[in-house]
Amino acid sequence: MTLIDLYRIAAEARGLAAHELPLAERAALRDRALPVMWPGYQAPAGTERAEDPVEIVALRSCMADDESARDAYLAAKLEAARRWRDDRIAYADAKTEVIVRLMQRAES
Repeated sequence: MTLIDLYRIAAEARGLAAHELPLAERAALRDRALPVMWPGYQAPAGTERAEDPVEIVALRSCMADDESARDAYLAAKLEAARRWRDDRIAYADAKTEVIVRLMQRAES
């Protein structure tokens, strides 16, 4: 389950889409869920993003060699940015499906 799934559950009860849930409510859900989802997780003060870089070599290589992979990733990024422009963690979660698919393709 991702944060977006939690947002969707909370929003649907009121007839909203997940990205229409007010930011304050999403932040409250996020703050309650992250310690359970990732015990010990703490975002650095003043940011929602951890400072440790994540290097995905297979994905980078796949996108360098495959225009359709670049297009799929760009489409996922643009849609995630449109829906989650004020929520970095949901933005990252929204791209997960396409990243996993591209990684599997790159590693096969």
